[in-house]
Amino acid sequence: MNGFRQGQAATELIIILGVALIVVMLFFVLSANMLTGARTQQNYDGARISVQSLVEAADSVYAQGEGATRKVAITLPGDTNFGSNYTYIGAPSSLYAAQNAININVNGTDMFGLSRAPLSGHFPAKSGIYPMRVTSRGAYVEIYPYLVDVDRNSVAIAMARGETRSSQITVTRVSAEQVALDVSQNWGFTDVALNLTSAQDQFKTLITVSVSATPAAAGIYNSQITLDAVGNESGTEEVINIPISVNVMT
Repeated sequence: MNGFRQGQAATELIIILGVALIVVMLFFVLSANMLTGARTQQNYDGARISVQSLVEAADSVYAQGEGATRKVAITLPGDTNFGSNYTYIGAPSSLYAAQNAININVNGTDMFGLSRAPLSGHFPAKSGIYPMRVTSRGAYVEIYPYLVDVDRNSVAIAMARGETRSSQITVTRVSAEQVALDVSQNWGFTDVALNLTSAQDQFKTLITVSVSATPAAAGIYNSQITLDAVGNESGTEEVINIPISVNVMT
């Protein structure tokens, strides 16, 4: 009789433990689903806010006129669909005409916005948090990821014949990722020589532009310096052309 009772108690204990295990498993499953749902909603919200911020910035600079610029930080979630028909600025690649749409597709769901301005531009090609530059070009607004800030938009040097002068440009990294910066020149003059040197630390690059005029030089020499910045992780590329004008006075 005692053995029967002991066996019954053991059976009941096994049943209780089984039920408890099922409850714990259900709890973990429900918790995982809730976390997944919360994470998905967070991704939707991040993309939606990013689109809204870009649309508002585009409308603002378009109303201000050519040259107006704003900077906007955006989030591209990890489950963003980067296909050109899904995540785009202006129009999906399947359409030829420029349009005024901005879209981020997250896990098959479009976060869509419309600007009053015709748009041109592109998103980075990988998920992450990125600064974007929104600039009015007059008839349209250009939106693109930017990596660096430059302290001057042009270089103008006045000098005498036979003289050497220099000017400096400071390039500051604004991206969270490391940036490779290439500096090149498009200079085809022989009477005035141009030389570029650069010194770089973690966040800034100081570019020195040196020009030397021969005794035969005279007049104005116009060209440009090109800065090509590439994000080491995202592959995002930004090309900045800085006009340079050298006036050799006689």
